[in-house]
Amino acid sequence: MDTKKKIGVYGGTFNPVHRGHEFAAMQFYRLYALDELLIIPVFVPPHKQADGIPAEYRLKMCRLAFGGEKFKAQNMNVTVSDIEITGGEISYTFNTLAKLKRAYGEDCKFLFLIGTDMFFSLDKWYRYEELFGLCTFVAAKRSESDMTAEADEKLRALRDSFIKTYGAEIDIADMGFLDISSTRLRDMIRNGGDVSDYISPDVMRFIEENGLYR
Repeated sequence: MDTKKKIGVYGGTFNPVHRGHEFAAMQFYRLYALDELLIIPVFVPPHKQADGIPAEYRLKMCRLAFGGEKFKAQNMNVTVSDIEITGGEISYTFNTLAKLKRAYGEDCKFLFLIGTDMFFSLDKWYRYEELFGLCTFVAAKRSESDMTAEADEKLRALRDSFIKTYGAEIDIADMGFLDISSTRLRDMIRNGGDVSDYISPDVMRFIEENGLYR
């Protein structure tokens, strides 16, 4: 029986953090009975731009979203980590997981949540072959386009290939999702749209007070 402490890792730009992110975090925590969930806003994402929003603002928004009563009331041990932002360098997952391994020790098992869109580009990641020795990847479907039989077959084929070639540990998560796009929310805010159904009140207040995405 595996008695290692299970640490979930959920990284992203969170630009802005929204209800879809919160829902995914809660699903991840419950499904894998995590001992702790680390929310890690990236500093400089290798795969996308952060739309000119300072990393410190995205970190603050995450702390507002994940530090609220919703998570505390359910006794979820959720930590928003600044490990990538304080590093001040390109946010490579390999470097982050290596640091976490050193900080938490060998008695911890890391589960890394990854959207299927990013999973399909995993072989382009920095030192990706070595990542399989640092964590178990949890691939989660994030949109309706991921739910087709063709998409599922492609996902499972890639998973099986990584397992066969690298001895990887990869789980396809049976998680629900809220199909919300940060890109669309930024556009809505710029155009004066109402995004209150998609973003928590504390985060929305921070966005308005700092004139973000205008």
